[in-house]
Amino acid sequence: MSKRGIREVRKGVRGVKKGTRRTKMGRGLEFLFFTADRCPVCKQVKPLVLKIAKESGVKVRTIDVNTDEGRGLASQFLVRGLPTVVVRRGGRAVESCAGSAIPARLRAVIG
Repeated sequence: MSKRGIREVRKGVRGVKKGTRRTKMGRGLEFLFFTADRCPVCKQVKPLVLKIAKESGVKVRTIDVNTDEGRGLASQFLVRGLPTVVVRRGGRAVESCAGSAIPARLRAVIG
């Protein structure tokens, strides 16, 4: 995500996990993980997403977005169900996946 984009996320949308830092991603990936406190599947999938990001060997930044608070960002990325992960590379969304298919799709994108 560009510096401008991360500023917009941090300032304009509530629900983004605090502590998100601006960094130059280069050829790295960014996972926007859309979740909600009331979503039990989100709680099951999140550790898998973090594990895939850690084991990928590629620089990956994961940003949690609580859709109860960050509806604007969720509508911007056309999130229709939870959990949803939007994969961004070079400031552009390259993949979006939802539900229990997230781990397999993320491995395919990284692979």
